[in-house]
Order: sequence, then structure tokens, then C-alpha cells
Amino acid sequence: MHGYTGKLLEVDLSTGATRDLPLDPGLARDYIGGSGLAARLYLDRVGGAPYPAPLDPANPLIVMTGPVAGHLLPGSSRFALCARSPQTGLWGEASCGGFFAPALKAAGYDGLIVTGAASSPVYLLVENGQAELRDAAHLWGRDTYETDDALKAAHGAAARTVSIGPAGENLVCYAAAVHDKGHVAGRTGMGAVMGSKRLKAIVALGKGKPPVAAPASLKPLREDVLARQADNLTSQTFHAYGTDGAMYVGSLMGDVPFHNWRAGEWDDDAIQALDGATMAETILTSAGTCHSCSVACKREVAVEDGPYIVAKGPGPEYESVAAFGSLLLVPDLAATAAANDRCNRYGLDTISCGATLAFAIEATEAGLLDSHLAWGDAAGILQAVDEIAHRRGLGDLLAEGSAAVADRLGPAAAAFEVTVKGLEMAMHSPRTYHGLGIGYATAPRGACHNAANVYLMMGGALYPELGLEEGLPEQSSEGKALMSAVGQDYACVQNAASFCMLNSLNLSPTEMAEALAAVTGFPYTVEEIKQAGERLWQLKHGINYLLGATAADDRLPPRLLEPLEDGPTAGSVPDMALMLSEFYALRDMDVEGRPSRARLEALGLADLADQLGV
Repeated sequence: MHGYTGKLLEVDLSTGATRDLPLDPGLARDYIGGSGLAARLYLDRVGGAPYPAPLDPANPLIVMTGPVAGHLLPGSSRFALCARSPQTGLWGEASCGGFFAPALKAAGYDGLIVTGAASSPVYLLVENGQAELRDAAHLWGRDTYETDDALKAAHGAAARTVSIGPAGENLVCYAAAVHDKGHVAGRTGMGAVMGSKRLKAIVALGKGKPPVAAPASLKPLREDVLARQADNLTSQTFHAYGTDGAMYVGSLMGDVPFHNWRAGEWDDDAIQALDGATMAETILTSAGTCHSCSVACKREVAVEDGPYIVAKGPGPEYESVAAFGSLLLVPDLAATAAANDRCNRYGLDTISCGATLAFAIEATEAGLLDSHLAWGDAAGILQAVDEIAHRRGLGDLLAEGSAAVADRLGPAAAAFEVTVKGLEMAMHSPRTYHGLGIGYATAPRGACHNAANVYLMMGGALYPELGLEEGLPEQSSEGKALMSAVGQDYACVQNAASFCMLNSLNLSPTEMAEALAAVTGFPYTVEEIKQAGERLWQLKHGINYLLGATAADDRLPPRLLEPLEDGPTAGSVPDMALMLSEFYALRDMDVEGRPSRARLEALGLADLADQLGV
């Protein structure tokens, strides 16, 4: 096969057995890779009801690369960790960049399927087509940075690692898996799935490289994308200031959350203090990047004095700065860097952690929760991060996430919970981008800002080949269902191929088809790209339905349907009834959220139709 190694590795941690499985070329073409192929493998493996619980040994953890990973196309470095989520109970996926995807393919595998649970901590070593489980008792209890250091000392600097920290070991429901240092597969609790299996880490290294079908076609495509990046203002902003370079501009548009989404404005100096330009002038030490990426949006930072000392290392992305800064009313970049550093080391999703703390502060204010937390109290917030990772005191409760805590506290707490399908909402506002509202509500993994790329499309990343030829007003719901559906389908293909979403600014659907064809040899067309995207979205949505989700779960939290009185989005809320009606019609779904049999059969998903009973 071109672009793929043609092999998957199956690991049964309960028995210690490993075996190679051939990758079916038909599945590779139809589901491409990443979370798309992982969803197909998940459904094929779990069979019918009852479906394994998230922390059950039988719940498969699937780690999957995509065909373009390891080659030199810009932004082609990502991999996905997928399983039933301990945070939502539904389809879970976490995407991550860095260097692990090329390393796993160099080690001889396109992906891993891990089942069972080890009797004691282990790590998985994958090297040049061989796999071995090794004792990890000496690593259990260490943070992810310490684990990475120890594994590189044992296996060489070329080894690439994915590990969990204390949060994953303690089954925090939003525990993350961390690749090397600072590349984080953050969302939906995949770190807890690894912890439940006592899988401390995965190590990959090797010297293989899958062949490319048409290497001569890749060079001009790469040059075109690089040239476009050099002229693209957003790409250059991310290059200069990281993703946090969007903080101040985003606040002017109403995109940044303040005070747990209760306010549309905040002190201008406080916002500027958290912006990427300020980071560049104060705590930034250098830029970091992922394999074959010229945007280099990663930040390296150090805080050498003051109350929040941070050793030189990976700095916070925009999402982390917003989650621990503006959302919690902490106007201190050093404090947000310290929170990000702790979350990375412990293996915690910064979005869910910050949002859960915002929920807890509001619940404390309302007398529903007894806690030490308060708005703007950075020291107390950092203490709570420690407590969550180790499940100490209040942290044992907050480790369950804001949706679960709200259920325990009673109906009054629902007003403070900002989740979709149990997943805390990302730091971009559907009051600003109404299309994000329908995107959040219908994203398979919950409130995911990357599921539809709507805010990027509103910034100019339109796709005329897919039927989106002109922009639409931001604070308007008209036409946003189509924009979201198109964006979802294209995002599914990007993820499956292993492209970074930021690459969507500089890679058209036509070029996506050309890139996949050049790498794999499969003669992809734009029409096939469109169909593949909907196939992957319908598959994940269908899995959610089988796991208990219904149309009632396709909603925004009440907080986001409350109009604000101030700021750029004053009075603006998305018309969810309008967008959902249009969206279901576009997807050929009934009022219960189930697609028609004809639609699924046309996508090659007749088996899913059988399981859904349509």
C-alpha cells in the first residue's frame, strides 16, 4: 500500500499478547485514517449492545495515524486516540500533533488497537515492526515530563512517547494523554482510558517510511501551500504569536469567554495582559513546531520570578489561556502558564479543567458547593488543579467534570454548566459565530470548536468546491446549518488524513484530494472527499446514537442562549431551532436524530442502518 504501512498492531493487555493485523485497502480508502478509520474499527469490534463501559477493559483504545503523516506536506503530523469516553459516555476522540504519528509509521504501524487491562502498570514499546510490553511500575506516579525523560533515557532521544500522568492514573474523567512534552491529546478523557488499562505510555521509534504513490506531485503542492501560508495573515499571526495571538482581536469580536460566559466585556488591560503579543514580550523563550509544519504555532516559555515560577518548557495555547485566564477572571499570564504547565505534567485537559473550575466557583457563589475557590484567585485555582489530578478533597468531586457535578448538586446547578453532551465547551463563542452553535450542538464528541472549522470559515477559509462560495454575517443564523455541515464533513477528512485544522486556511478541497491521491494512489476526487466526510460524520453520529444519545442531546447549554447586555455580542444568541431544523434536513435525519436508511446505504453504512433500526 502507498501512504500506509499496511499493518495495525493489536494488543491485549490482559494476556500480554500482541499480533499484527493487515489493514484492509478498502477500509483505508473509504475511512482514510485518524478518527475516521478508528470509528469504523470501533464499531466492527464492539458489535451490538451492551457496549463496553468507558473504563471496562473491553472498551478498545484505538490510536490511529493518517496516510499523509510522515510526509512533507505542511501540517501533516496528527494522530488520534479514540474510545468510548469516560467523560461523556459517547464517542470519544482526541487529536494531537507533534512527531508521534510519523514515528509510529516509521515503527511499522498505521495504528494500534488496545484492549484488556494489565494486572500492573506497563508501557508499550513499538520499534521497527516489533512490539513488546514492558514493566512500568517505576514510572507509575511520575508526571508526563518525567515519564518522557525516563523513556528517552531508556530508548534514545529519537523515541517518541505518549504517556499519562497522575490524572490518568487516578481516572480523572477529563485526563489527557501527552506526547513528548506539550503536545496534548486533551479532550474526552483518553488519558483515563489508558489509566484504566494500566497503560502508562506508548513508545514508538523506527526507520521505516511508507512509499508514496506519486512523490513528484507532492513537491509543487507543498510549495503552493507554503507560499499561501506566507501570505496568509492568520497563519503569520500564529507563527509570530502562537494561537494566543487571537486573544485580543477575539475579544473585540466577542469570541473570548469572560466570567464563565456571563459577561461580554472585561478590563481592556487584563485582556491585553493575556494576549500572545504580551507573551512574546515577556515570558516567551522560543517557538516550537510539529513535524513538517512551517507555521510553528507552539510556544516555549519560562517564568523566572514572582509567585508562579515556570521552568522553560511548552507554553499555553489560546484555549488554555482563555480557560485559566479570561474564563476565571485571572489577568496574569504567568499564572495561566503555571496552570498549563501543571495540566501538561499531570495529564489534564486544560479546557475541561478550567471550565469545571469556573462552574465550581459559580456553584460556590450560589451556596451549592463548599469550596475555597473564587474568581481571580490564581493561587486557589492552582491548588485545585493539584487536588483534581490527585483526587484529593474537593478535587475528587471536580475530577468527574462539570456535567457530572451538576447532576449531583441538583437542578439549580444546571445554569452554571457549560457543556454539550457532557463535554465542556471550547473557548470560542456561538454568540459571535452562530454557526458554531449548530457545530457545537451536533459535533460527535461534544462541544468541539474543531469539529466544523466554522470560525475559520467566517475568517475567510471558504470552500467553493464544496458549495460555500461567500461569507455570511457572523451574528446571524441564516445559512449556518449548511456552513456547519460542510465544515464538519471537511474537518472529518482533515482529521482522518492527519492534517492540522490550521492547514484548512491554505489547503483547498481540490488540493486535499490531490494530496491524498498523490500519497495513497487512490484516485480521490472532490466529490469523493465530500462523500467520505459525510460518511465519517454519520458513522460517529450513529455510534453516539447507539451509545444512548438522541436529538435531545443536540443542544447548547442554557447559559449560551442567554443574551448578554454588554460587549460586541450584546443581544446576540443563535437561533438553534432554525439551524437544527435545517441541519437535520440536510443530513436527511428524522426528529429523533436518526438518518434515513437510504442515506446511510448511499454512504456504504448499511450495517450501521441495521444497528440503528432504520
